[in-house]
Amino acid sequence: MHGTEAPTEITQPSAMVNRKNKSRLYLIFHHQPQTGPMEEGIKFHTTVNVAPKKPAPPIDQSWRFHLTHAMRRGVPTLQYQGEQVVNSEATMVAAVLVCKLDPGITGIGLSMLLREVPIFPLGDGSEAGQWAKDALRLLVERDVIPPLRVNIDDIWEHGHRFAESVQRKAGRTIHTCDIYGTEIKSEIPRTSS
Repeated sequence: MHGTEAPTEITQPSAMVNRKNKSRLYLIFHHQPQTGPMEEGIKFHTTVNVAPKKPAPPIDQSWRFHLTHAMRRGVPTLQYQGEQVVNSEATMVAAVLVCKLDPGITGIGLSMLLREVPIFPLGDGSEAGQWAKDALRLLVERDVIPPLRVNIDDIWEHGHRFAESVQRKAGRTIHTCDIYGTEIKSEIPRTSS
């Protein structure tokens, strides 16, 4: 804990947790909405997602944490959004399985904690990816997830390249890779658009 910050509860009591099926923490690459300037080479909107093991597509069991476009006093800006969502969205292109979460970690707790991740001014379109990387760094720093074996910038880069390579591939699941960019069996079913 830093300074005089109040503790952030990100876990629930162990008696209320299903210890057998740990949730998964993903970086998800979505088709990029064309709402602002784009950095050369940034083709996808990046979100941090928590999903249960083998999620069913039409159910709101997952959590999505990311930046969204907003207007403040007539000026385009970015804002943080953490919300419970359906387990699979038509905009999903690819996923990186970052790690499994301890059973007591809750979406609402992560939603509160990730409010602390800085939001940089709207610029070239790379802000969502930078925010997602900074979110992972905060989760490591606060011991929510273990230190990762690969640099977080490299994990994002591997995921982005993987998303580029699979963006036109069909399948019953969202193509998923590990933190090294190697395709692994996906648990996220694809939904129709």
